[in-house]
Amino acid sequence: MEDTQTYELSSIYINSSYIGVGIGQSLYKECEKYLLVRGAEQVTVWALDSNKRALNFYAKLGFRLTGHTSKEQAEEVVLNDVELSKTLSADNE
Repeated sequence: MEDTQTYELSSIYINSSYIGVGIGQSLYKECEKYLLVRGAEQVTVWALDSNKRALNFYAKLGFRLTGHTSKEQAEEVVLNDVELSKTLSADNE
């Protein structure tokens, strides 16, 4: 078992025709179960500040903004990312 207590979720992408039917939530819940078995205490994720759908999705799962931000350059466009975090416990299941 690793001794990492904070894990970062890279992303959850769902085909747009399946958004809103619970697939993303089910995938995340399975991920969280796995993290709890690994001894994780916290999970973080980055999302575009303009991606309201993703921000709402993570908020419904219990994630909160940390105040950390990041900028990334995509050709001539600057993208603003925000970090969200969730404290894990067996009660979250």
